[in-house]
Amino acid sequence: ALAGIVIEQCQNDGLEPMSINPVVGECNDCRINQIQKRAVGEKEVRQAFETAAEEFEEGDVGAGAGTICYGMKGGIGSASRVICIGEKEYTIGVLVQSNFGATEDFVLNGEAVGPKILEWKQEKNDMAASEEDKGSIMSILATDLPVTSRQLKRILKRTGVGIARTGGYTGHGSGEVMIGFTTANRIPSGREEELLQISAIPEHVINRAFLAAAEAEQEAILNSMTAAKQTRGREGELYYSLAEYLNDREVETSK
Repeated sequence: ALAGIVIEQCQNDGLEPMSINPVVGECNDCRINQIQKRAVGEKEVRQAFETAAEEFEEGDVGAGAGTICYGMKGGIGSASRVICIGEKEYTIGVLVQSNFGATEDFVLNGEAVGPKILEWKQEKNDMAASEEDKGSIMSILATDLPVTSRQLKRILKRTGVGIARTGGYTGHGSGEVMIGFTTANRIPSGREEELLQISAIPEHVINRAFLAAAEAEQEAILNSMTAAKQTRGREGELYYSLAEYLNDREVETSK
């Protein structure tokens, strides 16, 4: 499906694609979704492309409908940071599909709230047991910052810092997948050019991008959890939204 869409878009732009290399990621959401049914097909993929927009829903939507994060409902989350280099502003944006982590390890803004959430879930007679860190998180980093492929890979690795800030430690059964791209340095599709001029930031300013990537990843994960709604698993267990816990804690604090 993806290869066909790429070919069609190239043809609409008057281009003749010489090589198609689709990149597709996945997360195992079998605790909520019956994966054997393969509910997503070419129709759904095309619909996603046709309805793509700058503003979009987060939480338990699309690929995030069946994901679980830190024993609570995960999903789709996004965040971005703007950095200034050479008197120009550049954006580093992150989109995640959160599906990892054990409840007891969860850290929220530097506070180890995992044990408190376990107590809160027990008070609600929650059937969803806390499991060890397993699953996956898909992270996509997009930027207009001019960087080399090596620099982009270095920036992309810092999304792992954002994951760690929420309590993740890349457990044995957890697969962290990070994909990144930059829209700077457009490469002509033809073969007329024999030399290309490529812009790239100097190494001494790259820390700004590192920090932005880490912060955006952390925020995107939290956004995916707070935007998600309570969902029931295939065996009847409930996966609560982080927003529910935060609301209950706020009420308790205000008493």
